[in-house]
Amino acid sequence: MLEAGKEMEGSIVTCGMIVLNTLAGQAFIKEMDLLLTPKEFSLLHLLARNEGQIIIRKVLYESIWNRPFTDTDRTLKSCISRLRGKMTDSD
Repeated sequence: MLEAGKEMEGSIVTCGMIVLNTLAGQAFIKEMDLLLTPKEFSLLHLLARNEGQIIIRKVLYESIWNRPFTDTDRTLKSCISRLRGKMTDSD
């Protein structure tokens, strides 16, 4: 079973310095809004809820995009790259 991230007040998920407001679809690092797209937020939320767990690309892709994973699709890789960039910019 996958380990859940810390849940606070029902709509707030914390994972280290990351705070997610699941009702508003917002993510913050050090109180700075990361301004994520809905897919970026969904990806970060999935990863935060499963902190410390290994999640294979197929599961990530199919959970976020709700369609079968193909190894040639670069959608997930692009989304992860944008998400990393936004998180790095917040430092």
